[in-house]
Amino acid sequence: MKKIISFKWPVYVFIAIVVIIFGIVIFSLVADQNPHNQINDSTTLLAIGTSTSSATSTSIPIIATSSTVSIKSTSPIESAPPVSIASLKVQGVLGLPTRIKIPTIGVDAHLEYVGLTSAGAIDAPKEPANAAWYDLGPRPGENGNAIIDGHYGWKNQIPAVFDSLHKVQIGDKIYIQDKNGNSITFLVKKIKIYGKNDDASSVFNSSDGKSHLNLITCGGIWDALSKSYSNRLVIFGDKEVL
Repeated sequence: MKKIISFKWPVYVFIAIVVIIFGIVIFSLVADQNPHNQINDSTTLLAIGTSTSSATSTSIPIIATSSTVSIKSTSPIESAPPVSIASLKVQGVLGLPTRIKIPTIGVDAHLEYVGLTSAGAIDAPKEPANAAWYDLGPRPGENGNAIIDGHYGWKNQIPAVFDSLHKVQIGDKIYIQDKNGNSITFLVKKIKIYGKNDDASSVFNSSDGKSHLNLITCGGIWDALSKSYSNRLVIFGDKEVL
């Protein structure tokens, strides 16, 4: 009897260890999942804008790396709020945005749709002449902050959609057209330049229940080492109320 017990005891210990390790692995996988593709860490670093002047990357990293310029957000990125039937009657049925127009600087561009890359970054338009709507957030015209980004300073002197965004002034109008033929007008209310360590929470989040459109591109000085610009230019727009 003693020999049988001494033989089985190591087997029981081994099985217990395997079960514990398996449980830890399963718990880690579940904890790492984020079904809504949102960044929920309150200290997340937000890098809004990279340039392809010398680089091949076209993403706008949310998680900072040593080769990107980032600005800090102290709250999660806003996602599109649920749309009720009542709100649709008030706002009208908004189609997917297709074009952005800024007459004062000659912008009339097609809109691509981008989300998050596998590296956890907000993607940027593939073509320099296009802008891109962040489609995990609100549509332009819905309540909240709709985000559109675009390139500045493309390689080989090829024109980019937001090369002249720095010329926009307070009061200028931005027009968004959707696939249903609707045109939504936004008025520029604020222009702000963000540096590496600036808090950019207000770019992505709002709590006033109104419709906003924020445009993002690069600015400042080109850093050949990091292959990025030193600043990020953000144009804040509010939906025009007639």
